[in-house]
Amino acid sequence: MNLTDLYDAILNGKLDRAVAVTNEAISEGVLPNEIITNYMIKAMEEIGNRFEAGKVFVPNLLMSARAMKGALDLLKPLLQGETDAYVGKIVIGTVKGDLHDIGKNLVASMFEGCGFEVVNLGVDVSSEKFVEAARTNNADIICMSALLTTTGEFYQFNLSSCIRQQNSLTAQFVSFSLSNLANIFYPPPIFTIINLCLL
Repeated sequence: MNLTDLYDAILNGKLDRAVAVTNEAISEGVLPNEIITNYMIKAMEEIGNRFEAGKVFVPNLLMSARAMKGALDLLKPLLQGETDAYVGKIVIGTVKGDLHDIGKNLVASMFEGCGFEVVNLGVDVSSEKFVEAARTNNADIICMSALLTTTGEFYQFNLSSCIRQQNSLTAQFVSFSLSNLANIFYPPPIFTIINLCLL
């Protein structure tokens, strides 16, 4: 077994191959963290770099994310109870009034591929649900998604709700939210966001 085959499978979006190599690695006793850190994350970082350089496109990202998720699903049961298994925990959802989820799910998959534990709340998520999920799961980061301009206003409403319940969030998040509450900006490429979350 050659674990670089897993790297190549994820990079090239080959789900079946990624699952097969991961199963082999598990049967041979390779540690899940080694598989994730040394091969899966690196493959996702490379596909992200290629995307940002314009060398691959959204379908390539989706196929790589699908292959990564298939392999990661095999490893998740082996990670139960390991406090250092993830680099952080993220709560993500599409804001209230918006039912779009393709982009949100892609971002969630990218975060998973880069070593984060992701709690995906789905679509049409209220501010109360965001806050409660962050508190219940002891999340490090909240990610809110919206496609419609008519639902963009919920970002500010949700941030206001988070600030009112700041005991459930970190001081850094509250400080950031307060200083940027009135600002709406188009996000940078996903791997730029992920790199910021890793800081």
